[in-house]
Amino acid sequence: MAQQHTPKQKAKELYIYYFVLFSDVDYVIAKKKAKMCVRKTLEEILGLVSNDLDLYYKDCIYYEQVATELEKL
Repeated sequence: MAQQHTPKQKAKELYIYYFVLFSDVDYVIAKKKAKMCVRKTLEEILGLVSNDLDLYYKDCIYYEQVATELEKL
């Protein structure tokens, strides 16, 4: 997979995607729910790529960095 975004950009992109879905609720709740959804998404991606060594070296590290950047938002 060719990454078009830095891990920080990807974390923010995913976070905003989910945050918009919860925009009709309180800001604090929307923020928590958005992060929860991104974490689950990243867990699923990491679970898939960790089963393939070729993908692991290319993508797993990238998505682990995305997860780290998510926590900074």
